[in-house]
Amino acid sequence: MAERRLKCTREISDLLASARDLDEFGRAVINGLSGEDVAKDVPFAILYHVTQEEATPDNGNKPLNLTDDRSSISGSRHAPIRLKLTCSGRLGVPKGHPHVPQEKTVLINRMPRAFGGLDPARTSSPTMSLISALSTPTDDEDMKMVKADDWPFKEVLQTRKTAFVADCTSLIEGFEVRSWDALPTQACVLPISNESSVDIPSAVLVVGLNLRRAYDQEYAEWLHQLRLQLYGGLLQVRSQEAERNRAEELEAMDRIKSNWISGVSHEL
Repeated sequence: MAERRLKCTREISDLLASARDLDEFGRAVINGLSGEDVAKDVPFAILYHVTQEEATPDNGNKPLNLTDDRSSISGSRHAPIRLKLTCSGRLGVPKGHPHVPQEKTVLINRMPRAFGGLDPARTSSPTMSLISALSTPTDDEDMKMVKADDWPFKEVLQTRKTAFVADCTSLIEGFEVRSWDALPTQACVLPISNESSVDIPSAVLVVGLNLRRAYDQEYAEWLHQLRLQLYGGLLQVRSQEAERNRAEELEAMDRIKSNWISGVSHEL
């Protein structure tokens, strides 16, 4: 088990090294998780990129100005953050599945930052930060069998902690069976961010869990390492995109400058 997980992380690392944009990043992640060996530990996977849209104002989309009263300004500052999730990769998921839309909008609350920039929500080791919109993994069988209506993207993006979905059977009906001749019953939703970040994660990854293995600390630690690995790859991709955009801007400025100089020379 440890060997196949190590092999998976190595393959993903090699694939991420050559990713130059978000599309290639998504393909690298899915291809790295698509091996037959790791299918037992990741029977399905869904990758969403996250972008922040303009916050929904409380004043009927009217722009704020200095004459607005304090209540309207305060309301805008506390307006929820609108996030757009775009699916950039899926494994074992049929196209057009109702619980895996190509785009999805999520609203999260604005969270104040603690003094010094530390996030008050990060108070424990991320490997043990198992939240759930459904239930908490306990010995209570009734709690474990509660079914989900949707993936807990809001909770994951709000808290930047991994969410344990105790029963995902209603969300994955029609998925491809890739291991054990049956679909999994549990899943995790991982925020692609580092341990101390106070920023909104740039991506989220949904992974099915091994049908024959308990989701224990070792399993959680491996997924956490995968999460950090993807975060590092995403930073690299965004850095390369920023460099290319900067180079294109400089090239455009040089063309404008050359055209202006040519025009002035012609007039003279």
